[in-house]
Amino acid sequence: MQHVLAFVEKAVQEASQLLLDEGKRPGGPRGSGMTAPVDSEIGAFLTRRLGTEYPDATIVCEEGGSQKGDGKRVFYIDPNDGTRDFLEGYRENSIAVGLIEDGQHKVSVVYAPFSTELTGPHGMLVTWAEGEPLRHNGEVVDLPPQEDHLTDRSVVLISTRVIGKALATNEQLLAPARLQACSSIATRLALVAIGKASAGGTILNPLRPWDYAAAQGLLQAAGGDLVGNEGKPIAWKGIETIEPPQTIYFGARNTALAIEVVHRMDPLLTA
Repeated sequence: MQHVLAFVEKAVQEASQLLLDEGKRPGGPRGSGMTAPVDSEIGAFLTRRLGTEYPDATIVCEEGGSQKGDGKRVFYIDPNDGTRDFLEGYRENSIAVGLIEDGQHKVSVVYAPFSTELTGPHGMLVTWAEGEPLRHNGEVVDLPPQEDHLTDRSVVLISTRVIGKALATNEQLLAPARLQACSSIATRLALVAIGKASAGGTILNPLRPWDYAAAQGLLQAAGGDLVGNEGKPIAWKGIETIEPPQTIYFGARNTALAIEVVHRMDPLLTA
C-alpha cells in the first residue's frame, strides 16, 4: 500500500492549496452555513485524481463528485471537514481520505494545512498505510504511553459548538480531564492518534463514513479505535460500515479509554 499512500498524500497536499487560498480570500471564504464552494472544488479535484489513477475503485465524496467502481475497495473523501467553523474563522479544518477494502482500513490521510495552536506552525499531516508506520508531517510518530483512564493530565478534544452550560456539563462529566475545542472531528481524532490529546469525539452529531474513515484508520494504527453508542467500535463489512449513524463517537489510542468517555457521557444521551 506504500505507493497508494504516496499518491493519495500528494493529491491531498495539492488539493490543500485550494483550501489555503480560500482561507486568504479578501472578505473571507465563500459560502454560508455548512456549505462552501471550495468543498466541491476540492472534492472534484480529488475524485478526478484518484479516479484516474484507480479507475476500478469506488469513490464516495461528501461534495464534488463520486465514482462507481467494482465494489472491492472504496476511497472515502471529506474535502473540508469542519466547513461551518471554517466559514466562521476557525482553521483546524482538514482534508481527509480513507481507503477501505474487505472491511479493513488500508490507507489513511488527514491533512489540516493551516497553522494553529493545535496543528502546529506548519499544519498537521498525519498518514498511515497497511505495512507502514504512522507518520506526522513525514516523521515516524514516537507515541507516548497509552492512558488507561482520564486523569488531571488528560486532554479531551470536543466540538467548538460545546459552550456555556453544555460545556460546564461536559467538564463535570469528564473531570478531572481538561477539555479543548477543535473545529474538525477528523483533526480531533488525528491529534489523538499521534498522542497530542487523550481522546476526542462528538456527541449528538450523527456522522457519515467520510467524516471518520481516514481518522479511524489512524487511531487503529496507534493501537486504539473509534467507538460509538454503548462503547462499541465502529465496524466495517466490505466497503461499508455495519452500524447506522451513532449519537456519540469518541476515539482514543486505548480503546478502553474511549469506552470510558462514552459511558461517562451517557447522561447527555438519556436526558
